[in-house]
Amino acid sequence: MQYIFLSHDVDWRKQGASREHILKRKQRFDKVTINNLGVRNPYYNIPDYMAIEDRYGVKSTFFFRTIYEDGDFSDYEDDIQALINGGWEIGLHSDPKSTNSLEKLAGEKKQLELIANHPIIANRVHYHYTDGCIHIYLHENQRIPNSYSIRENVGFVQKSEKRYSNSYLAR
Repeated sequence: MQYIFLSHDVDWRKQGASREHILKRKQRFDKVTINNLGVRNPYYNIPDYMAIEDRYGVKSTFFFRTIYEDGDFSDYEDDIQALINGGWEIGLHSDPKSTNSLEKLAGEKKQLELIANHPIIANRVHYHYTDGCIHIYLHENQRIPNSYSIRENVGFVQKSEKRYSNSYLAR
């Protein structure tokens, strides 16, 4: 049997990225989206994804950050509650600066759990740090950066991230 893991990163504050940011990346968007920037935030699409997933009978994990530029993650409180009540999973999209600090990562997890009023067991991060401390991960005999063991110590069971590059692996 094959499984599919469907997830969404909530990378921007609820108000979305600035107009300038979007226009610098306009090749990512269709013409209608660009023309409607003053009307609709292209980065706020949680209700859209919920409707699509309901239509197809699937549920995904939404990874929320607790640190946003010029925004507060508590703005998403109603969305987080709607997702949990609808059967979706909420995970922490941790700040890269937290991945090598048990205290920072635990603090982010606790903040999200307070808003969610629900345990957070899933974590996504895009970068891992070794700081010269390598732990052996037995699966496939690969060496995994220190930040993996820190996440386990915080209580994350499910971890999702871009596959680490060879620059993060000890050979």
